[in-house]
Amino acid sequence: MKNVFKLASGKWRFECLLKGKLYRKTFKTKIEAEAYKRNFDSSGKFDLAFFLDLPPSSISDIKNALAILPKDKTLEESVKLAWQFYSSRDLLKLADDYIELKKQKHAAGKLCSDELRHILGRINDFKAAFKSFDALFPHSLKDFLLAKGSAKTVKNWRGTISEFFDYCVMQKAIRSNPVNELHADEFNLAPTSLREIGFLPLETAKAFMAFLEGSYPQFCRFYALTMFAGIRVAEAPRLKDEYFRYAEKKIVFPAQIGKIKKAWTLEDLPDNLWAWLEKYKNTPIQAPSSYERTNSFKQFNLPHNFTRHSFATYHLSLYFDPAKTSKITRNSEQMLRDHYWGALVDKETAKAYFEILPKI
Repeated sequence: MKNVFKLASGKWRFECLLKGKLYRKTFKTKIEAEAYKRNFDSSGKFDLAFFLDLPPSSISDIKNALAILPKDKTLEESVKLAWQFYSSRDLLKLADDYIELKKQKHAAGKLCSDELRHILGRINDFKAAFKSFDALFPHSLKDFLLAKGSAKTVKNWRGTISEFFDYCVMQKAIRSNPVNELHADEFNLAPTSLREIGFLPLETAKAFMAFLEGSYPQFCRFYALTMFAGIRVAEAPRLKDEYFRYAEKKIVFPAQIGKIKKAWTLEDLPDNLWAWLEKYKNTPIQAPSSYERTNSFKQFNLPHNFTRHSFATYHLSLYFDPAKTSKITRNSEQMLRDHYWGALVDKETAKAYFEILPKI
């Protein structure tokens, strides 16, 4: 006998005669009582003797697990999900093996030094935070990644860590990549704010180049390439004299020196670039040290990555043609629109930027 009925107090009671013993449970509402009855009926489909054979610690474990289940998730679903990311393999050893692969790729000329440095830093930091697979769950990775700073920084970290987990899957250490359980929206990975695009104002750019000529001429060729051709600061020092075609006004990029490891040719570059390159033709392409950038140039308050940001901003402002700028920067047209479209200057100012010339 199983029944649900209303008490004089207004509460509802579930009542059942089980093996000659009356079992009762009281609820505030009829809905709760009927739901309990349905659960009770369902439980009759299982062999309850199974639970009687379990030790008290196991029963307690089941109750605790049910208490912390996410909404709309069954215990079975949750356990299956968790075990996709568990492994008895040595997480730190897998991380070291992954690092070694990246070092080999760098030695083969297929990964630039800056990118390798970033990967080593991120993976070593990950190793310090997670010693084994026991602590690896999507929510713990989310907290780890969000602590890394800006949306752009988090996105870069997420890419490295996700690639490492893809490696773990390939090594059959885990069944799936836990980072894939985290949607990008959870990281608020919006495009870089327009305010973060730190390009040099025209007068500052003029003053900076004049300052270099007067005090640090050894850096003029480096800054001409990065400010007036948009070449990445890590790539410029790798350029050799034989890559410059002065008569044709072209720069040849072999695959091994670029970030994306593809060969291309830079052409249709601003005329003022060639004036700087001609004047300092016999000067090595030399980047300033961190100390020089921080101390010797501090009067200019130079923003991060200002050279490439300045080129893209002024070039887009001058031509209003993302495809044209994309061919030089090797960034996608959509990325240029997302990051620079709202930060453009007037055409005359942009034209004057590409008329900054060395002293005669």
